[in-house]
Order: sequence, then C-alpha cells, then structure tokens
Amino acid sequence: MANLVGYRPQNPPINSVAVPEELEEKPGVGIRVNLDDDDDDGTADAWEPTSQPIVGEDDLIRVDVHTVPFNAAGVQWVLKADTTKLRVYGANDRTNPLLYPGVSEIVLNNAIGQVFVEWAVPPAAGATAELTLEARTATGNPATSGKVALSDTLTFYPFRSIVIVLGGENQTPTDPAPGNHGVFQFAIEQYRNGYDVRMFDEDAVPGLNLEGFGLGPTSGAAYKAVQNAVNRQFQTKVALIGYSHGGGSVYDLAYVMDQQRTAGNLDPHQLVFTAYIDAVQNDAPVTVSNAIAAVLAESRRPPGSQFHTNQYQRNPHPTSPFVGAATVGGDDNVNRSAIAGIYHTTIDDPPVVLSLLKTRFLEHVVR
Repeated sequence: MANLVGYRPQNPPINSVAVPEELEEKPGVGIRVNLDDDDDDGTADAWEPTSQPIVGEDDLIRVDVHTVPFNAAGVQWVLKADTTKLRVYGANDRTNPLLYPGVSEIVLNNAIGQVFVEWAVPPAAGATAELTLEARTATGNPATSGKVALSDTLTFYPFRSIVIVLGGENQTPTDPAPGNHGVFQFAIEQYRNGYDVRMFDEDAVPGLNLEGFGLGPTSGAAYKAVQNAVNRQFQTKVALIGYSHGGGSVYDLAYVMDQQRTAGNLDPHQLVFTAYIDAVQNDAPVTVSNAIAAVLAESRRPPGSQFHTNQYQRNPHPTSPFVGAATVGGDDNVNRSAIAGIYHTTIDDPPVVLSLLKTRFLEHVVR
C-alpha cells in the first residue's frame, strides 16, 4: 500500500484533521506560504538555514507516509515533490530537510512514517504543487527496474483567503464546539472543508475606544493574524464573521483594517465577505436594560466589505435583552424574530441561520 495522508493546517484551538481521501487531489491540501517570521528574528521562515529550528513554526503541513509492506521483495519506495515550490522536512521545525531544490526525489531507506511540507515561494495565480509516493520495481534488471507499481499523490494549494470567526460574549472557542455555539461549529466545518479559518474570542479585537490606552484593534490577535496573512503569506482575501459582541468586533476589525491600509501598514487586500449574527457593538456593556440594549445593536456595514450578510432578531428576553438590527446598506438583512424560541442567546444555532451563512460564504470566499 502506498498512501499519503495530508492534514489541515495548525490553527488552534481547532484540531488538525486528515484531509478526506476524496479531496486529496481536488481541491487538495491547503497550505500557507511560509514567508512569515514565526520566531521574530527578522528573516522569513522559508529563508532560514535548515540547521536552525524555527521556534513556533506553524505553517508546515503534516503528511503521514504509509509504505506497507516496506520491506517487500523487489520494491523500492520513492518520495518526490515539486521542489520549485515545496520543501519537505523530517521535523515540524524545518530541520532534517529531505526534498528541496536540487533534490526532488529520494529513495526511502526506512519507513519514515511522517514528513512535513512547506510552501516556500510566492505563489503564482492558481498555482498548485504535488507530493508523490511511489513503489517502484527493484529487480536488478535495467529493463524491468524503476517501473511504478503503486503510487499516491497529494496536491497542495496555497491559501488565498483568511477567515476570522468571532464568537459572542463568554463563548470560548473550542473544538469540538458546544451545541449552542453555532458560529464556532460553522468555523470548524469550513476549516475541515479546506479554508484557513481562525476562531477567536470576541475580545481578540479590543474596542476602538481603547486605542489611546495601547489596546486598540491593532494590538489584538485577530488583526495580527490578518496582517500576517495579507502582508507575508499572500492571503489577500479576507472574510470576517461574528455573533453578538463578535459582530461588533467584526465592524471594529474592518474599520482598523481600512485605516491601516490607508496608513500603509496593511498591504492591499479585499474584504470579500462579512457577516453579522445579532451583532452588538463591541464596546457595549454586558448587562443593560431593554431600552439601552435596543440602541446598542451594531447596524453599521463593515468598512470595505464587498458583500455583507446580516441576520438578527428583535425579541428581548429577561435574561438577555440584546437585540440586533438591520445593517445600513447590508446585502442581506434577514429578521429571524419569527422563529420559535429565538432570542439573542439562541440565534446563532438554528440550521436556517447557519445555512444562509454557509451559502453566502461559499458564494463569496475562495480557499
């Protein structure tokens, strides 16, 4: 058996999982371009000497290598890659290089079990690259040796988009997500579908009114993830999705992205999709009266959004008075108040809400 098993990227707290067999070649295995600087030493990770482990390296993709039976008589196992784009290592910190420019294939002398793949160059539009495992005949006869008896191939594609998903107040991103954390369930589903999805607590976007204290959105983990992806990893399409306070965080994050692009700190990019589910302004207090809650809905369209989907409800509840509102200039404004049992704390869970979110997301966001 010749079998390569590729994995989804390292995006904690989402658990990395194997890419299903039927998706290994089309669309393939998503990978980030490793031209960021995980160890903060001023040099892009892909340009570092391979003798130097990269502390915090998180852009290599795990691949399991199954060669069964490895010691079969008359069989030689070969691993090869398109090394104009890919590098292959024996360790996740970029040490123990196996395939690289000048060495595009190797004969395996033992069952290595696992390798780690890096996309090391700026990607051309639509670029892909392959990693292949072959079982070749080794008969000692030049006429019959070297023929491929078995093979398996993984196709790698560099991510073009980054997707930020922000939960509501007190929703901690976890995998698996609780049954009442619908927006995080959506995030995990699309991660497994081959997107570069990052889940964050809504506090990963500090409010705009904290800028003077050094705690504005540029200091938050969500903005830093976007900046790294856009400026260093060629992921120039961005999607932002948020529920409750996370919706308010989407507005604030889009606002600061727009400001930072104008200032020259964020490279040109497209905010291809944004979504609110019962969005509440990022700086809104957690405990308020019904009257105050009604004016704290986030109704502004995120700056720069090319398509904005908004779903909301207007049913205040004694323990959860927050309500959403129509987005001014929204492309979708869907009032879900008529759904039985819908309040602020439940609106991110119904299948009809998540179905529209998924439909619009897939229409507007590429991998």
